[in-house]
Amino acid sequence: MPASNLKVATAAAALRCFGSLDAEPAPRSLLFCRGKIERGIVRGDVELRCFGALDFTGRFRGDFDARSAALSVSTAALIDLLRRLDIREIRGDLILSSDLAEMPMPEYPCVSPYLWHENTVEIDTGDRFRRLPEDEDFTFEWDASLSSQSRRSPSLVALPLGPSSDFWRRENFSPAALLRRELKRCLAAAGIPCRGVSFPVAAPVQIAVLTPSQPSLRDWLKPILFDSDNCRAELLGRHVARRAICSSWLPEIADGGVLADGSGLSRDSRLSARQLVDLHLAMRRQFPAWSELFPLAGRDGTLRQRFRGGPWEGEFRGKTGSLNGVTSLSGSLADGRCLAILIEGVDNAAAWKSFESLALELNSGSWGTGE
Repeated sequence: MPASNLKVATAAAALRCFGSLDAEPAPRSLLFCRGKIERGIVRGDVELRCFGALDFTGRFRGDFDARSAALSVSTAALIDLLRRLDIREIRGDLILSSDLAEMPMPEYPCVSPYLWHENTVEIDTGDRFRRLPEDEDFTFEWDASLSSQSRRSPSLVALPLGPSSDFWRRENFSPAALLRRELKRCLAAAGIPCRGVSFPVAAPVQIAVLTPSQPSLRDWLKPILFDSDNCRAELLGRHVARRAICSSWLPEIADGGVLADGSGLSRDSRLSARQLVDLHLAMRRQFPAWSELFPLAGRDGTLRQRFRGGPWEGEFRGKTGSLNGVTSLSGSLADGRCLAILIEGVDNAAAWKSFESLALELNSGSWGTGE
């Protein structure tokens, strides 16, 4: 099981599918009207059709201001667009839709075309940052254990009142419903209420493009490979699958490789260390900037705290992965040598001690060139 090193395959399939880091993998998000617009009033429903480009999460943003901006920018864009269309009231309801929404993932139900995933419940201290509305299914508590190198103070987290400890993996959790409620609250606060009146079903008519410019593939890949963003990895894999089965872009894994998901959360996915090395080598030859898409040991992303003070600090770029009982690492050194290591049956801390010992051993010069 590759764990999050499966994201290497997802990234490679996407880059080969779309051909360039500057490509836009997701269609533009569109706004539709299901009824007449009279004197600023929509006499029907407004439909927001998204494909994973709207970013309603502050995850992986470096500071409070950046996270707050990321959470509000898409909401502000919707409000500004409705105002430019002179829409001041929606008599019907707000509908969220996307064909990607019809692709459920049991291991990670929070995946939705709106990028509203689990870290939306990460609430900053000081009552400055509270994007998640109160919910009858959650209680909010302080958790000092969330303080880490990326957080200077304890965080207020939302805990489920039900039996599950991972609320975003609950079967009855709906990211779209949560986002819809939050958007309606924001629209009402901006003076554009949704009344929720029932109207006869009407055909949707496109009235605007909400996102005139989309995130590039490079924008998608950085949080996937630097920060191991599961949500974006799943969505990107689904965008690739819209064109062809992901594995069809990856002859390097044809012999026994299985891509059961895009993030590595599924224990049904299968990649060997040999296949990961072959994939890294092939992608380096095909796309010279491939290695630069990954974090640098001791400096960035999930490798920020790894290999510090050792021979690989500032020299190794790669991807980490972990599930219960599974730890993985793959990538390349500055001299072009590639490696992949998959360890099963030991805890994460013990596996990383093995990785760091191996780095010292391999740096002694006993390792050959290329792999």
